[in-house]
This record gives sequence, C-alpha cells and structure tokens, in this order.
Amino acid sequence: LDEGNMTLKCGIESEVLSNKQSFLNKLNIEESKCVLPRLVNKTDFVVVDPDNSGQSLVCDALVTSEINLPLCLVTGDCFPTIVYDPTKRHLALIHLGVYGIAGGLASKVITKLVETGSNLTDLIVGIGQGADKASYKFERGVLFQKDIPEWQPFLSTDPTDGLTMVDPHGYLVHKLNGMGIQTENIYD
Repeated sequence: LDEGNMTLKCGIESEVLSNKQSFLNKLNIEESKCVLPRLVNKTDFVVVDPDNSGQSLVCDALVTSEINLPLCLVTGDCFPTIVYDPTKRHLALIHLGVYGIAGGLASKVITKLVETGSNLTDLIVGIGQGADKASYKFERGVLFQKDIPEWQPFLSTDPTDGLTMVDPHGYLVHKLNGMGIQTENIYD
C-alpha cells in the first residue's frame, strides 16, 4: 500500500486527508476508530483501549491488549516499530527516532509488556524502514553519542567527507538483544 504523504506537517491538507482515507479504506478501517500518537520525539507511551478510539495522544508509543483497536503511526525518517506478543495478544506501536532509541523508549515499552504478562521469548519485533547511517551524518563535535561508550560501535567515519555516521538501527537491535529479545524474533 502506497498512498503517498499522510502527515499534515508537510503536505497539502486536502491531499493528505484523501491519501489517509484511501489507505484506511483499503484496510477496511474506520478513521473514527484509529488511535494515533501525536509524536514528540521523547520516551512517553500510553496504554490505550476502545475509549481512546479516534484520539490523537501526545506520546511516541501506543500499547494495547485490545483486539480490533487500530493503532496508526506515520513516520518520516524514524523507525516505525511493532512489538507483538502472540500468546498474550499484546501489541505496541513505537515511533523510534534517534532520541527515542537513545532514551530507551523500546525498553520502557517492552518492560510494560512484561509487567502485564508477556514473556520476552514470546515477543516478536518488527522494525520498519528508517534513516540509515549514510543519512545520519554529522560533525563529530555535535553528536550526543560521541562520549557514550555503548554507542561507539555504531559510529563510523564516512571516508568521502569525514563526517561521523550514526547507525541508530544497529544500536536499536543491540539494545533489543540486550533486553533478551532473540535475534530470530526481530524482523527488519
């Protein structure tokens, strides 16, 4: 499904609304039932239920155990990430940019799933497309990761321009593995 731009932040309102409606129609989802995060690039999540249908909540992740409650997420260069427990039927939809990854948002959400009965070995994680390290290039002096030892394996120098490349995807997988999520349960 490729309906085009679905965010009002960088599109013409009539086009964005038409694209969004077309997308939801193809999936047979009523817009009034969708729950959306209003992204703030932080580490907050909200546990949602049918009372939240049609709402846009200030957070970067949604967690639910409700069946037939559509969670929707629009991202740019950040990683849309799904965490699903097929045994307990828990679901989380997470917006993971470099700040959410560094701030431990995935860990916070997974901890919540475990607190509500999920087992780490049952969790399946799907990581959608986001900016790769060739797109995350900076002068080393401006990187918050430069002085954090755990980030060092995920920083490299681009030989063409000398800029430092940051690999947020690699760091995210490293953190998931460190929590106990098995590599074979991570899809990207």
